[in-house]
Amino acid sequence: MSKYPIKESEFVKDLKITRHAFRTVQVYVDAYGPPSAEDLQAHAPGAIHLVIPDAHAKPGESNERFEWLGKEIEEVGREALELEVPFRVISIGDFGDMPSLSHYDRGKASAWGRTYAADAAAMMDAILKVKDNCSPEIWNYADKFWTEGNHEERCARYMQENPELQGILKDPFFIMSDAGFKPVPYLQWLQLDGVGYSHYMQNAGGRAVSGVNHARSLLLKGYRSVVVGHSHRLDTYTTADAFGNPLKTLVCGCYFEHDEEYAGQSNSTWWRGLCVLRNVRRGGYDLETRTLASIRQKHVGD
Repeated sequence: MSKYPIKESEFVKDLKITRHAFRTVQVYVDAYGPPSAEDLQAHAPGAIHLVIPDAHAKPGESNERFEWLGKEIEEVGREALELEVPFRVISIGDFGDMPSLSHYDRGKASAWGRTYAADAAAMMDAILKVKDNCSPEIWNYADKFWTEGNHEERCARYMQENPELQGILKDPFFIMSDAGFKPVPYLQWLQLDGVGYSHYMQNAGGRAVSGVNHARSLLLKGYRSVVVGHSHRLDTYTTADAFGNPLKTLVCGCYFEHDEEYAGQSNSTWWRGLCVLRNVRRGGYDLETRTLASIRQKHVGD
């Protein structure tokens, strides 16, 4: 009598494999025993992360791109659901621009007519457009996070300078949390599946790590897999530690179409789109980039 609780004919039929494949596995199991839970986990598909770079929703600019974003979340989330893997959506910060609170423009003619109420309304409209263009099934399936950016942190800084306004202005924390995102305070790290997320990484002087070799500099500063935004550029760097564990750093670009007057020539160096990280496990992943131009064409056409 066979020591296996199921007949060979039933087993191969259920798994849709050949008898030869079944007998090959049987030989290995007899020789080495069944695979451990750790072995199975190592070969199972990893999580899928969709990273939303700096989106800078603000008055006077179209929020149509957030409708496309909702549809992209739906598409990638549906893939994760079918694979039965965790699906994480991470807004890397500066989802809202908050131009009325800019120290750079304060007291200048360029700031005339700006209001925080309009800033908050643009941000709320953007996140609602995202949510409305994604099915409740996928929206609820996704673990959603928002790492606060320096533009949104302007609100907290303004409250410190004007404490009498606390509780009156709509804080970006509540805008994002009301939409189901878990807020991560400014410059704190969010760790998911071995990857660290923050709006940017600080150097020893407290400023953002940057430069021509931005992604490599991130690795040398932190020596772990991280994803940051802030610079609006796209850069990646991949290596491994002495034990073979993957180390990957990503600077994820931005998610808006307009140019910023303050940036001048730098506007042409910015990468615009979304980043999808598949098979995320222990800091490793497979990266897919989706340009904003291709996203527009998919959802609007030429």
